[in-house]
Amino acid sequence: MKTIIKIFVLVFILSSCDNDELIEKSFTITWEFTSISDFTSNRFEDKYIEFFNEDNLIIRKEEFYYSSGEIRNDYYKYDNSKNLIEYSSDGQGLHAVYYYENGLRIKNEVFDISKKFFQYYKLFEYSNSILNKTYYYNRDSILVSTSQNFYTSILLDSTYHYFGNKLDSIEGKVIYHYDTSRNLIEENGWKWSLENQSFYPISKSFYEYENGNLTRTETRKEGNELFGFIYEYSYDDKGRKNKIEIYYEDQLLGYYDATYSSNN
Repeated sequence: MKTIIKIFVLVFILSSCDNDELIEKSFTITWEFTSISDFTSNRFEDKYIEFFNEDNLIIRKEEFYYSSGEIRNDYYKYDNSKNLIEYSSDGQGLHAVYYYENGLRIKNEVFDISKKFFQYYKLFEYSNSILNKTYYYNRDSILVSTSQNFYTSILLDSTYHYFGNKLDSIEGKVIYHYDTSRNLIEENGWKWSLENQSFYPISKSFYEYENGNLTRTETRKEGNELFGFIYEYSYDDKGRKNKIEIYYEDQLLGYYDATYSSNN
């Protein structure tokens, strides 16, 4: 009971504090989790609150874990062009910084949450403003891997991953499929076998839509190609997402219900 009272007081203070730069002029979406299965223990937040600014950009996410009393926060910061320039996550223990040129993200640096220890960085290469390659460097500026995107028109057909910058030394690939409305409906991950000199499947994801809204996702991993984690999404009469049901195979594990602080 004390924990619930503390959370209520915290939310009230945050939502009513006019001087707090992060919360000013914002609205919130509160997601409450109801567990159906013991399998969900410590796998999902019991509750999380998303804070948005007047531009509908998320500026903060607060996560509550009642069993441990833990509260985690994610923070988002943007430039005047609404580009994300900083992201911090207690849960992931990282702080990320993003750099842009002519509106295109060109670099991403990642530190630990204290911002003291550099972890890795990525460089992004474009062709006619379309992302062509991503280079992954470790903390010692050694190129670890390269990914290359291939397109048909403006649709991403596939992404190939290579060791270092050796385009003849493939690590794996991801293939994408779309419906007639250009919605992504299937995503297949493959790994390259040096022994057999061929690809083998490691993951598969499916996406379903209704009236332009994503209504279902399913992800299957290697060794479990018939079943996977399923997320089903419901929307209110304003088109806002208000429920997320989570399944494994055909078993309902639990669901999130959303409460909006504004009718906008």
